[in-house]
Amino acid sequence: MKLSAKEKVFYGMGDLSANILFAAISFYLLYFFVNVGGLSPGLASAVFLIAKAWDAITDYLMGRITDKTNSRWGKRRVYMLFGALPYGLCFLLLWLVPAGADQQWEKMLYYTFAYMLFNTAWTVVYIPYNSVTANMTDDYDERTSLNGIRIALANVGLIIGAAVLRRRGVERISINPQTLEDSVLEAIGRKHSAQDILEAYALARAVEFDSINMDLIAGLPRDSFDGFRRSLEGVLALRPENITVHTLALKKGSRLM
Repeated sequence: MKLSAKEKVFYGMGDLSANILFAAISFYLLYFFVNVGGLSPGLASAVFLIAKAWDAITDYLMGRITDKTNSRWGKRRVYMLFGALPYGLCFLLLWLVPAGADQQWEKMLYYTFAYMLFNTAWTVVYIPYNSVTANMTDDYDERTSLNGIRIALANVGLIIGAAVLRRRGVERISINPQTLEDSVLEAIGRKHSAQDILEAYALARAVEFDSINMDLIAGLPRDSFDGFRRSLEGVLALRPENITVHTLALKKGSRLM
């Protein structure tokens, strides 16, 4: 089944909006817990650890649940329809300072509960959303195109969220090119080009981020020693404050397997 460009873009808008929230959490939530909520750094870190461990469990369970769901609204769509409002409300709970919570343990309990609740709401909406591509089309190339547009719009969402947060004092952002070789980007199913990466970097600088991290992956298909060297030199020429290099790790179900 062929999908129209409109369907692909509107599907990708879901990840755009999700990544605006993800940017807020990634860049600012720990700062908020400590400097606004009054939680000690050690306990704030424990909140993140507990919430992320809970998220790992709920992701697995939600995948099992959606696979077994049958409803008048479909297998995946029902969770997006009825989970959207709780998802938004749970996000707001993260940014409240609990009234009457004067003790550190009281604040930790509130923020742990709020973060676990948000992660649960995120899982209820996002796991079905991320899985619905298999229901939208059985054409392999169409799925690749659909997910490529989704990832591109997700990066736009991160930039938008980061730009808003920059105005609130956030100073660091991560841009992940993976490679600056267009042939390698095509081989791994990415729909963006090296030029798109350069433009995203320029936009981040225009927004006046003081610290930019860039990620590269060594060992990608169709890449070579010279190709990786060119990517590394290209990133170095941009002069980001940090560069992270990963080695390729293949996962079951990946199109690269």
